[in-house]
Amino acid sequence: MVLIRPCKERVLSYIDIEPKYPPIEIPTACPEEWGKNHKAFVLRTLLPEISPPEYIWKIAAEAYLTKFELSGGEIVSFEEILSDGSSLVPDMAYENGMIKDPWAVAHDFVFFLNRLSLEDAFGERWTLRKANRMYRDGWYCQGFVGIGTLWWIGLCVFSWIPWGTRFKNRPEPIEDIIEK
Repeated sequence: MVLIRPCKERVLSYIDIEPKYPPIEIPTACPEEWGKNHKAFVLRTLLPEISPPEYIWKIAAEAYLTKFELSGGEIVSFEEILSDGSSLVPDMAYENGMIKDPWAVAHDFVFFLNRLSLEDAFGERWTLRKANRMYRDGWYCQGFVGIGTLWWIGLCVFSWIPWGTRFKNRPEPIEDIIEK
């Protein structure tokens, strides 16, 4: 599997943009929606509507722009194959269907970077504390202070366990990393 990372300029092209109306590819409430790629909706509609702080917007955009080429040539997104959304709690705060919340996708992405000893597109190495704060602050800027606080406490208690584990190279071993 080849990791295809977005360059800094590509990530920045999705920051502080106006929402696209009508929304692109509106997610549905059906269970099959969970495993789909929601990059266009999140980057062009949801994040611009929420307008999170720049540091959150940048890592969320990078997470949704990161993809993989599998050994059979299929291109899949990070969100589709390596993010489980908010682990152990439902991603329930969206009226727009069954999607993984962008803060959880970004949090999973930061864990992924850590496990591979990689910096983000802007040359920053994320700490566990900053990753957990990003997740909480994403919920706060969306107006969900209760959810953000409760789930942030859960992260503070339990996230150090997976933070320190090695990446298991699933679904396939990473053979190369390229930037586009």
